[in-house]
Amino acid sequence: ANKALLAADKLSLENGAHIVTQQFLDSFLIMSGSGITFGIVFAMLFAAKSKQYKALGKVAAFPALFNVNEPVVFGFPIVMNPVMFLPFVLVPILAAFIVYGAISIGFMQPFSGVTLPWSTPAIISGFMVGGWQGAVVQIIILAVSTIVYFPFFKIQDKIAYESEMKEPV
Repeated sequence: ANKALLAADKLSLENGAHIVTQQFLDSFLIMSGSGITFGIVFAMLFAAKSKQYKALGKVAAFPALFNVNEPVVFGFPIVMNPVMFLPFVLVPILAAFIVYGAISIGFMQPFSGVTLPWSTPAIISGFMVGGWQGAVVQIIILAVSTIVYFPFFKIQDKIAYESEMKEPV
């Protein structure tokens, strides 16, 4: 529907454009993989004390750029981890509110129907589907991801670090 509105030069909410589209999901809600785990990868790279998470951060950084986060989901692990459940669910919900709000207040235009490969890196994908405003919204979401994940990461990192300190050399 949005593609047809664009072809008629009438792409706007007033003309019935949809806010929630495939681009909404692909480019804004699963950046760096499900759960928008960019924040935890960033924390591992720059704030980890444990050897385990320092190494995992290095391994997970490159795949995360291309929206592949299995090294984090299964290596951290986030799966079956009660501490990480809340941020894993909360960050995409916050991202949805941010993107929806940005479009509904007119900061960003509704998406035109251009579908990018799911592996297109953040900021580039935001720019390609939403112009500079899309890139800005993605930067905001990545910052929110980092802020939300950080305290939960610190809890897990402390546990891992203390465990490493107890291990015999």
